Amino acid sequence: MRPLFYQNSISFDIMSNVLIHIGFPKTGSTYLQKWFSEHPEMYYKSRGIAGFYNAHEMATYAQKTQKIHSVFVLSSEDLSVWKGDEDTIGSEGKIYDTQQYQRNLCETLHRIFPNGKMLIVTRGYAGMLPSLYSQFVRGGGVLTFDELQDTYGKIFKILYDYTWIVKLYRERFGSENVIVLPYELLRDAPDTFTSLLESEMGITEHFSFSAEKINAAMDPVMITAYRRFSKFLFTAIQPLGSRLSKKIYRYHAYRLIYRHKHPLIEFTARFVKEPEKIVIADWLIESFKGGAEIFGNEKLYQPYLKEYLL
Repeated sequence: MRPLFYQNSISFDIMSNVLIHIGFPKTGSTYLQKWFSEHPEMYYKSRGIAGFYNAHEMATYAQKTQKIHSVFVLSSEDLSVWKGDEDTIGSEGKIYDTQQYQRNLCETLHRIFPNGKMLIVTRGYAGMLPSLYSQFVRGGGVLTFDELQDTYGKIFKILYDYTWIVKLYRERFGSENVIVLPYELLRDAPDTFTSLLESEMGITEHFSFSAEKINAAMDPVMITAYRRFSKFLFTAIQPLGSRLSKKIYRYHAYRLIYRHKHPLIEFTARFVKEPEKIVIADWLIESFKGGAEIFGNEKLYQPYLKEYLL
């Protein structure tokens, strides 16, 4: 005999109306999060769990809403690539077992949202790395692109093993509950991309949204200016001692991320004669081969196979 509460019309299938977007970084996540937040059928808040920060907010939502949203969204790049605890120069994170972290996270999400829909957005390697470097520098990183590759190249190979992580989620949630889309489609045809996502979530009325780019990568001149200014500041504050210099630099990194224009960096950019060259090393490109082989027969990926080294 089934428990009494099963006699109600409500069932746990409602959990399929939860969309869990796990990244990857530099795949239009900021754009998609803005789309989630403005979509009339979706409920999303930055850093929220399916749109809520706590249980009290759920109670308030139920009390005040006139119409229950069709889809509740959880979106965070940390769910695909955890950044770890960054040090004061924004360049080094603690080394951890990436694949074990991803296994633990997949299992955690499955236990909380067993029928949730997973959204994984990927990006071809040649376009992803320069954009990732731009974001790194914008956050206070001081390594050159070559130094970054030498320091983290082996880790990048693990972090961006798309085949491994897609298989992981398809095996745990079921292939029908894992939506995998290329960033390149969002870049080339954002309306098509969002329409496909709506269809996957059972939303029949399309929500038109501006195709304006959000959080775009910087050009080489600005990348060089940001890195040089941060390097100068980092070196200058070292005599102040570890504790104070860390505090100052963390504030600096915070300001870089959340302030779109920085007068001193724009001034520095005027004197950049030779912008840093952003060239991916051959050995790193070679190491990525095979990491996206799962997309070889995926219809949506066919126009972009070269960008995935296929």
